[in-house]
Amino acid sequence: ELRQGLTQICSWGRHRPPSSSSQNQIQPSDKSLGPCVGTEAERQVAKTPAKT
Repeated sequence: ELRQGLTQICSWGRHRPPSSSSQNQIQPSDKSLGPCVGTEAERQVAKTPAKT
C-alpha cells in the first residue's frame, strides 16, 4: 500500500503537463521527492498525503 502511494506521487510529479505554472507548482514537491526512491522519500511520502 505504501509503495502504491509512492508511485502515485512520483507519477503525479513526473507525469505533469509541460506548463510553466504547473511546473512551478510541482517543482518544490518534485525536488523534495527526488528520484522517488529511498527510505527518506518513502517516509516523507507516508507522512505527506497525496496531492491531486
